[in-house]
Amino acid sequence: MLLYREFRVPVLTAFGPAEACAPLWREALTACAGAARLFAVCRPEHRPFVDRLSPFTHLDAMYRMRLASDAALPDTGTACRRLAPSDLPAVERMFAAAESAVEEPDFFTGSMLARGIYHGVWNGAELDAIAGTHVLAPESGVAAIGNVFTRPSARGGGLARATTAAVARDLRAAGIAHIVLNVRRNNGPAITVYRRLGFVVHGEFDEGLARLPG
Repeated sequence: MLLYREFRVPVLTAFGPAEACAPLWREALTACAGAARLFAVCRPEHRPFVDRLSPFTHLDAMYRMRLASDAALPDTGTACRRLAPSDLPAVERMFAAAESAVEEPDFFTGSMLARGIYHGVWNGAELDAIAGTHVLAPESGVAAIGNVFTRPSARGGGLARATTAAVARDLRAAGIAHIVLNVRRNNGPAITVYRRLGFVVHGEFDEGLARLPG
């Protein structure tokens, strides 16, 4: 179980056995008092207690994919540059170009550019694409790639593949053994991109906005 409260909407995640997670989920909800809603992440077998305690108001069916240990990350031929905190204005301008609120990354803060590993593809002074890390835990050898986004006008050119590969290469160079990412199960084009990089489906889960009790 993990309760993350840095964002305006708290994020509650459960991946353990259902009988162990149910009481912990109830306890974690009390720590969310004052929040208007919750972003819930759970395995399909958790849905009976999640739906009872904090029903989803919006739900996405997801895959968790992991980079195979023997995957040979390709050189995509696209120039990517490691991003720094000073690049935050360009990142925000790129996200603002999203065609809808749904496709704009939900969980990004400027501090991630300093604490994580982010790569971007530049077009002059503007970013055309970005990928980075949602989670980076070198001491545990674990990282989760996220915030993969390409400006609508630059899509179809393999930029998501290039930025994701650049982040994965840096993670491997840092000795990270377990590299994962999440993708909607109905996002066929993205799944194809990740498979070509050497990611395989590790499991399924559900995520989305949920209603807090009371």
